[in-house]
Amino acid sequence: MPDRAEAADHARELERRFFAEAGRRRSIRVAVRALIILDGHILLQRLAYTGSVWFFPGGELEFGESLGAGLRRELNEELSLDVDRVIYRLAANNRFEREGVRFHLLEHYFEVTPVSTDIESLESSVLVEWHALNSLHMLDVRPVDVRDILDLPDWRDVRSLESE
Repeated sequence: MPDRAEAADHARELERRFFAEAGRRRSIRVAVRALIILDGHILLQRLAYTGSVWFFPGGELEFGESLGAGLRRELNEELSLDVDRVIYRLAANNRFEREGVRFHLLEHYFEVTPVSTDIESLESSVLVEWHALNSLHMLDVRPVDVRDILDLPDWRDVRSLESE
């Protein structure tokens, strides 16, 4: 098992490689994301180094994969998670710039109800933590627009978001 410093270095390198590769592609990346919610709390991930931002579990959809299959694969790769229920919620057209490079992600969000809060990361470079839904506005969660709609009483009625 790597120590904290090794995990942090590994996390920084993964992030650097991801943004370098994604930035070179200049294409729309399609991803599936989970809003894992139980008892007024949501599970978030962040890379294992100080200052990294929080994000929703999930990842890139593979060629030929259905949205549901992609979500299940990503969650199986990332988390020790037993799922009770999965419901498609919304699509977010997420565009942003990082270090002078433009990125474009089309992200499909699913509300996932786990069997329990006993969930661990399966990746040493990624941390997971439960946060109260009503305190998300105090965290640096990306994309910000998705974070912000979760504060609305009728967020489950939102079907699409445009983020820039």
